[in-house]
Amino acid sequence: MIAFLIPIFIVIFITVFSSGGGNILKGVGDSFSHLRPYFFATKAPDQQEQKQSPLPSTFQKPSTLTPPSFVLDTAITTGPKEKESIADTRVTFEFSGFVNPSSTQGSIFFESKLQGVDTDWVTTQNTRIFNLPAGPKEYTLFARAKLNSIVDQTPASRVFAVNVSPYFQKVTISSLSTATPSLITLKANLKQGEEISITGWKIQGKAGSFQIPLGIERINPFSSLQPGNLITVKASDTVYLSSTRGPFGLGKHFKPNTCMGYLKSSYTFPLAVPSSCSLDKPREEDLLFFLQACQDFIFKKIDFSSCMFPDYSQDITVKADTQCTTYLTGLATGFTYNSCFLRHGDETGFTINEWQVYMNINLLTQRFDTIELLDQNGLVVDQEKYSL
Repeated sequence: MIAFLIPIFIVIFITVFSSGGGNILKGVGDSFSHLRPYFFATKAPDQQEQKQSPLPSTFQKPSTLTPPSFVLDTAITTGPKEKESIADTRVTFEFSGFVNPSSTQGSIFFESKLQGVDTDWVTTQNTRIFNLPAGPKEYTLFARAKLNSIVDQTPASRVFAVNVSPYFQKVTISSLSTATPSLITLKANLKQGEEISITGWKIQGKAGSFQIPLGIERINPFSSLQPGNLITVKASDTVYLSSTRGPFGLGKHFKPNTCMGYLKSSYTFPLAVPSSCSLDKPREEDLLFFLQACQDFIFKKIDFSSCMFPDYSQDITVKADTQCTTYLTGLATGFTYNSCFLRHGDETGFTINEWQVYMNINLLTQRFDTIELLDQNGLVVDQEKYSL
């Protein structure tokens, strides 16, 4: 029975399809198309696509770097030692480079960088010299060997400090004399108009030290309790530090002046002071009423550029002339330090450009030594070596 009905169903299906029933099938198909995303959007885990890196182009080279065929090493061979504090602003370093294997072709150069000074590596030979600014500061130097564009990956390093004063070499130890008495000479190297007080500075060696005290710029003969002045140096000034005691007593340090020639007959000066003196010569018309013998003595016997007044006690004619002796007594007072100070003490050129400091201690007694000049903070201004 079923076999008999199959041909009949086939005929009915073809008839419906040909007469418009295809629209019904189309609608059914459209309905399935809306359901399609829900059934086919997600694949089973074992059906998911795997991401793969793109194959390198046949025209691209691999990005891996070829390691160098040699190893470099660097050493700092000359210069301040690690953590050393030096008293100089000029610093020299030397470098050595080593390559393994030693048969590697090429020349070794060096690159160095001083932290705080260089912004980048500086190519050098095996030596580099630095001229650093004055003032205390710590530095770190790095150095590395370089060969065929390859550099040492572990640079050598050195930490050191410059321990110098901001006044470094503005005042220098220009000479050391070990004669008796010994003498240390300081020289100012300053610009015009610049000046520095060195009171409170120290000069020292193995034999001891001496702190530079106050001094007297203009020695006033009318004041025995003169307050001290700062020992200030200007352009081209000189400071003499003598190991002996001063002519005016312990602790009396001074600037020589143009009137000190009048004191040389009364004091012993270990160091040189001006010897010339000057007093205005009287006019002839002022002595017209004096006897001829008195006039001759005044104009011929008295040297008004000398510091000494001549003795007239053996000249009977002059001594017997009361008018003359009275005048000569007053004239003689002009040949004194006091009178000279009153005449010239306020003049610009009254003092000369040096200081005399009397330490009363000999610092130059060692077989050989280094004398240091330190500022008020104990920083090195200058140093000088000597040997006996």
